[in-house]
Amino acid sequence: MASEGGYNSVDLSWSQCSRDQFLVFLSQGKANCLSDLPDLEGSLPGWKPGLYYGADDQCKIAFGRGARACTFQRTDIDVCRVLSCHTNPSDHSSCTRMLIPLLDGTECGPNKWCLKGRCVSPQEVRSLLPVNGAWSGWTALSLCSRTCGGGVTFRRRQCNNPRPAFGGHKCEGKHLEAKLCNRQPCLTTQVDFMAEQCSQTNTEPLFLTARVPSYHKWTPTLGFATGDAQCKFLCRSEGKNFMMSRGSQFIDGTRCELGSPTLRAPVGICVAGECREFGCDGDLDSEQVLDVCGVCGGNGSSCTEVTGGYSEGRSREYVTFLTLPLNATTVHVVNNRSLFTHLAIKIKSQYVLAGKGSISMNRTHPSTLEDLCMDYKLYLTTGSLPNSEELFIRGPVEDETQIQVFRKYDKEYGEITNPNITYSYYLPTIKSTFSWLAVTTACSVTCGGGVQKTSYTCADAGTKERVEEEKCKGIPQPAVKHQLCNVRPCPPRWEAGEFGPCSISCGGGVRMRPLRCLRKEKELTVKLPHHKCPRETMPVLTEVCGIAPCPASWRAQDQGPCSATCGGGVLPLHIYCARDAGAQEEALPDEDCGHLPRLEAFEGCGTAACPPRWSVSHVGNCSAICGPGVTPQTSICVQSVDGSDIEVDHALCPSAEKPLEFLPCVVSVCPVGWDSWHSSEAVQFKMTKSKDPIYLEEHPVYVWSPVTGPCSETCGGGLSEIHYVCVEHRSKNPMLEELCDETSRPETRQETCNPEPCPPQWRYQSGACSASCGGGLMRRVLYCVHDGDGSEEVLPNEECSTMSKPEELETCNPEPCPPRWKASETTSCSSSCGFGVAERIVACVQFHQGVDTEVDEARCPVTEKPPSVVPCMITVCPFSWEAQNWTECSVSCGYGVQSRMVSCIGQAVQQPLSPLFCMHLPKPITLQGCQRPSCPVPIAITPSSVPRTSNAPATAIYGPPSVTPTLAPRRLTNDSYSPCGELLLEDAGVVDLRDVGRRDCLLSVGRPLGEVLEVKVVSSSLNCKEREFVLFYEQLMLLKKCERLTGYTITSRSNVLMIRQGRLAPGRGILLHYWSKAATKRHHSDCDVQLFGVTGKIVNPIQSQALGHQSCRTFVNVAPRRRIEIRALSMNMAAQVNGSYILIRDVDIMRTWVFHGNSLFFWRSSGSRAEIEFHGEYLRRLGTFHGEFSAIEP
Repeated sequence: MASEGGYNSVDLSWSQCSRDQFLVFLSQGKANCLSDLPDLEGSLPGWKPGLYYGADDQCKIAFGRGARACTFQRTDIDVCRVLSCHTNPSDHSSCTRMLIPLLDGTECGPNKWCLKGRCVSPQEVRSLLPVNGAWSGWTALSLCSRTCGGGVTFRRRQCNNPRPAFGGHKCEGKHLEAKLCNRQPCLTTQVDFMAEQCSQTNTEPLFLTARVPSYHKWTPTLGFATGDAQCKFLCRSEGKNFMMSRGSQFIDGTRCELGSPTLRAPVGICVAGECREFGCDGDLDSEQVLDVCGVCGGNGSSCTEVTGGYSEGRSREYVTFLTLPLNATTVHVVNNRSLFTHLAIKIKSQYVLAGKGSISMNRTHPSTLEDLCMDYKLYLTTGSLPNSEELFIRGPVEDETQIQVFRKYDKEYGEITNPNITYSYYLPTIKSTFSWLAVTTACSVTCGGGVQKTSYTCADAGTKERVEEEKCKGIPQPAVKHQLCNVRPCPPRWEAGEFGPCSISCGGGVRMRPLRCLRKEKELTVKLPHHKCPRETMPVLTEVCGIAPCPASWRAQDQGPCSATCGGGVLPLHIYCARDAGAQEEALPDEDCGHLPRLEAFEGCGTAACPPRWSVSHVGNCSAICGPGVTPQTSICVQSVDGSDIEVDHALCPSAEKPLEFLPCVVSVCPVGWDSWHSSEAVQFKMTKSKDPIYLEEHPVYVWSPVTGPCSETCGGGLSEIHYVCVEHRSKNPMLEELCDETSRPETRQETCNPEPCPPQWRYQSGACSASCGGGLMRRVLYCVHDGDGSEEVLPNEECSTMSKPEELETCNPEPCPPRWKASETTSCSSSCGFGVAERIVACVQFHQGVDTEVDEARCPVTEKPPSVVPCMITVCPFSWEAQNWTECSVSCGYGVQSRMVSCIGQAVQQPLSPLFCMHLPKPITLQGCQRPSCPVPIAITPSSVPRTSNAPATAIYGPPSVTPTLAPRRLTNDSYSPCGELLLEDAGVVDLRDVGRRDCLLSVGRPLGEVLEVKVVSSSLNCKEREFVLFYEQLMLLKKCERLTGYTITSRSNVLMIRQGRLAPGRGILLHYWSKAATKRHHSDCDVQLFGVTGKIVNPIQSQALGHQSCRTFVNVAPRRRIEIRALSMNMAAQVNGSYILIRDVDIMRTWVFHGNSLFFWRSSGSRAEIEFHGEYLRRLGTFHGEFSAIEP
């Protein structure tokens, strides 16, 4: 009866009472079990009591319920040799030791357990067999963490029944189950709830520098942190550029942002300091999401999609193009042309997005944590210009919501200034009700008494649309009714006869018909005078007829007077093609008469002989140099013959009509003094017998000559200046102005020039600059114009295609920006977990020409300089030292010492643990000096600790050791949606298996028969040394691979491909891109059928004659890790048909079942794939087998 495992334990003696009790036990024959032989060493996994009773449990047994395992250890003794415990729950500064070893199987360090008084690992003792962990029972559900807004209630279980040890498997399944509770909305928002918790720490100082407290106003970290980090009570200092944790964790039920939120993603809720996914049903990790109708787990069938688009608007105005109906869900608005347009939103007549004439940046209203929020995203080009914008509203819409568009320019500046908006939303489908609708036929006659029939048809009660009568089944259908109608006497009426013949055969004529006025009196018809019938209902007497076009022919029309009134002239004719159109003539293109000979374009006229007449044959030069003179001319007598003039004898022409031999003429204004020159020195001439002037001599004459300047415009009408210069009269050479008479010089004047219109040209309007300073880009809106009458006429851009096009971008705001502080990226955190500090470089920079240039720090405001040291936290430490408050100083005066208790705490359980778990962190000091006011009499004080003592005989007391810190980095990971266990049916997609939560992830991709799948591995981070892998398999292929996966492409042979990834560490995995294509080889028959989904109907396929004796198959595939249930509903086979049977194959285990006859059956698979093969009469008669399948959880 030695102590368990105690090879060096102290000898403990039995008390007299214990000895007596044990002897009684032996004497009663109850000790036979002690005669059993012990287990052979290593033959079976021995029962290790430490796996069920940990160190804390052993301390409670030894020292009472308040005892805990010691949080530090002695370095000179193995931790498993003695049981060391904190006996006082409030005092962790010392440990009480009982000299008995810890139970075998007690955990004593990472991957180490106690065995026979030693802390060993499985590698040290190879005889140990692995012990797999098992779950304890569930705890009771906790109270709801919030009274509104969605709190959390949960229960836990532990893997300690037994704990996994010696390399055994951990427990499979969830250790935590949680549900949302009190989900009714609060009066405040979810952000307010988080902000309230942050603000409660405003009075708690922050020590960035030792013993120098600083106080901050703490706000939520929305937009700066997501996932688990956000739940670690992470708050942001208002006005400062850092954030840190203000406690261990936010209250359970605080909202958090998941890594990749979408409209239909599960909601993020903080639970025990982690951001966990809750489905729309309120269950943790249920993966239930809202469908487009806002129904949790729905399939989108309870609503109807409404779509539309918009590309209009007014310049410089917000125009409402969509007012969302109440209860609208999944609203999606996209504007693909946002350079000169942008979206705005008004909710209850208040703008929540844009509204001030400028585009908004990315925004979520009211916040990403709310259930009903609006998410707006703006996408920029590579030049940082607006490219497109996107708006999501999950809904249902509860308030009046208007979506507007603002456009900067009108339409005349081109298509680029128009918005390009598409939108869609969903409205609940109103459930229809049906009833019998009365349908009354028209009366059999319009007057004189008739009958009408009323019958009843099934119709939608809301829309009155007719539907199938089956929908009114169960509602009594009223009987058909007949009733009298139109019993009043008939009024007189017109009766028209047949039309007569047409007035013409083509080109449009008329024909007439007779009319009679009649009245029906019972069975008789009486003829009345025309005035008895109403004129407004009188039928037309005539109608157009003979409307077929007449044939085309050439026509001639005089085009002007005769070229001569006598002597034979020519009359021009206009030749054109036309045809008769009634009383009018219709002109036609010349091509319509091309098959006919064309008429001559001229005809003779004025054929009478013309009388002789005088004609001037020659005119001479003017006799004067300047001023008046005479010009000689020669006349002859001519007569026109056949259009030509022939000279005849002068006697035939009347002498009285003969033209003069000399005509007066004027050359120019003579200069001053010309009269004296003319009388003495001027040119003299005398008349000869022929009366021609003869010049004797001449003197130079100077006159003013006009000179035209250049035109001010090359086209479109300009002005040119006319001025005068002095020139020599005959040679026209420029002379000195003094030689001309200044008094006779004309005034300078302007004349119009180049009146022809200008060609089209490019103009542009400039948009907003991409930067307010430092050099940006400005987009130009180009358009083609034509200038005329002082205004611009906008033309299509094609009109300017021959002109050089201006640049579409221009630089703007080149002046340098004001200097500002710029902080670089921080260095690595000083602590691998928990709080630390990170350094960064803070410099004064100025942005100019697209580059930040460092300038003198004096140019930046000193008060705004960011700190160069900021707090940081990579992740919360799973184990950390927790220090209690310092004790009072050991002396009342002079120098003394203070001590404090330091414990190793686990974040998961918040209880003291073995100090081995915190050895990777520097342990805080437990002893420090202190100073009191000086003592009245100087004495020497020797600092010493004051350890607690105990009178227990078998205990010892020791203090915690000091250790040197070692830092080990740890990566913070975020859980996201996992495709594991999914059946993907899209024709293409991307599958991300890098951050899935499962080590063994299985999914499948399915397509219709006749298609195959091509899969490309975009990236891989699998560790092949740890035997991580990815497996692609189907019925015809199996491939397992790890090495050189990136860029690897595989093509399936069938239409369904299974993908399985096995990995050890989180954060590793592969990223796949898959798409489908037509198969090049057939592995199925024409009658084969493929079924996917959760449930469906199965009907036997029939075989065509061309297939002969080949069987037909139905393939059923469901999501991986689910099972298939097939239930036969009807089997209509004739008796004694032995060759007809159904064969069902379980593909995963390759086992086959055969079913004969008409006995209904129920079948369940062991995997997610099944094949149904039909034989015999099942292939020839459709409907001989009806069944259904469903996917079930294993």
